[in-house]
Amino acid sequence: GSFTWAGVTGDGRRRVVYTRVDGLRPASVYEHILGDHPASDALLYQEADPTAFLRISSTKDDRYVVLLSSTKTTTEIHVLDPATDRPLPRVLARRREGAQYFVEHRHGWFYVVTNEGDGEYRIARARDVPPGPLEDLETVYEPDVGEVIEDADVFDTHIIVLVRRYGLQQLRCVRFDRDNPHRLRDVLSLGGAMYGTLVPGANVDYTSTTWRMSLESPLGEERVVDCCADSGTIRTLH
Repeated sequence: GSFTWAGVTGDGRRRVVYTRVDGLRPASVYEHILGDHPASDALLYQEADPTAFLRISSTKDDRYVVLLSSTKTTTEIHVLDPATDRPLPRVLARRREGAQYFVEHRHGWFYVVTNEGDGEYRIARARDVPPGPLEDLETVYEPDVGEVIEDADVFDTHIIVLVRRYGLQQLRCVRFDRDNPHRLRDVLSLGGAMYGTLVPGANVDYTSTTWRMSLESPLGEERVVDCCADSGTIRTLH
């Protein structure tokens, strides 16, 4: 199973949201209040689809708790608002055959990596008020011809995008205006093609402007590399 912190109650006690395993799959989500007996934990969500697995996480800015229900070809996403005293999940992206969604949050917007539509992944966004089904997605980054998005990491001032272009991995940095965090500033290419496999680090600091990764290659030793969003440069640590 999985768990994450989910704010505090009205009387100041911390709240944990976690999944319970039903058979061989996480299929239900419960709320636990620190200091209460586990028998009093409240059921928040039950996954009825026997082919779906649940995973709990928090957005990097800690604004929302994300419930990801995934099968081999689809995802459905629900969100919890920890700022409310008794959070209940709201559906953010309904399950659609062939469509997958991966959600983060920054400055009042949900940022979504999705293949909805033509099957090719892109990064889009939608307002978070009120949290409800994603509609009128605005595209933030769409890969060029020959590129495929493999991963994305959302931060306070930028998004790091890992793409594969004609077989080789490359990095893009989608930067936002510091005075207006909703306005796209530019998109940088970081370091050119990488001959090896890029493995992202933990990178848990939402406010960081540095993104750490390792580069593994059969042609040499593993390298640890920092990417700087401000300068658009890459620095090898060792």
